[in-house]
Amino acid sequence: MTLSIWRYAHLILALISTVFLLILSITGVILAYDAIEEKIPPYKVDDFEQITLAQSLPALRDAYFEVLDIKIDHNNFVTLSAIDEEGNPVHAYINPLTGEKIGDIKPKSQFIQWTTALHRSLFLKEPGRAIVGVVSFLLMLITISGFMLILKRQKGIRHFFDKVNKDFFSQYFHVVTGRWLLVPVLVIALTGTIIF
Repeated sequence: MTLSIWRYAHLILALISTVFLLILSITGVILAYDAIEEKIPPYKVDDFEQITLAQSLPALRDAYFEVLDIKIDHNNFVTLSAIDEEGNPVHAYINPLTGEKIGDIKPKSQFIQWTTALHRSLFLKEPGRAIVGVVSFLLMLITISGFMLILKRQKGIRHFFDKVNKDFFSQYFHVVTGRWLLVPVLVIALTGTIIF
């Protein structure tokens, strides 16, 4: 009876979570690629950590008519919003020592914005974030129920990584991959739940 409860719980939770996991994993890969691509441009200045605001401000005052905003983004690129001597707005990556523009700030493409909205909230804003959090929690329950089924099948924790009996290929493959992916899937589920 206990085995059937774990088996049915595992199956039902897996069916509920499958579609969401596919959406979140595909969009997660796209966003990870975008994050890597974002770090590639050479907008970081050498010895950035040693540059002080006192060194930067005189160069910026000389280079621009009015400085509106200076920010350091998550890649340690310095961004500037200013007005140049001709009265044109400037929104660019700069060298903080010279004020020289070293690149344009490009907005995220519509595709990346769409993918981000789908990944974070399924286009539903706050209710969507709650759904994603619940699905992450369900994945954690799937992992726990799968762990319990493997313990039952392998006759305890001491035999967790012992040889798996080959009843039929799909079940064998599921158990073997489930054992090896248990920790990564649990980490994904736990971090998704915590972020929610």
